[in-house]
Amino acid sequence: WYFVLARTYPDPYCSASKSMTCFIVDADSKGRKEWNMCQRASNTCGVSFEDVEVPLKYVLMTEGAGF
Repeated sequence: WYFVLARTYPDPYCSASKSMTCFIVDADSKGRKEWNMCQRASNTCGVSFEDVEVPLKYVLMTEGAGF
């Protein structure tokens, strides 16, 4: 599972407090890509999502109320 805080409102002039949404993404979702950041001492990686579908029950707050 991933806890994700993402910008879900496309207007770049909208404040972050009104454009971010928190949700949970299953680590086995189609469209999730992970790459190692080559740090030997830690398990650190980058993650990207492309066309990943998130069920409504995994949205933690209403859209745009991320923080």
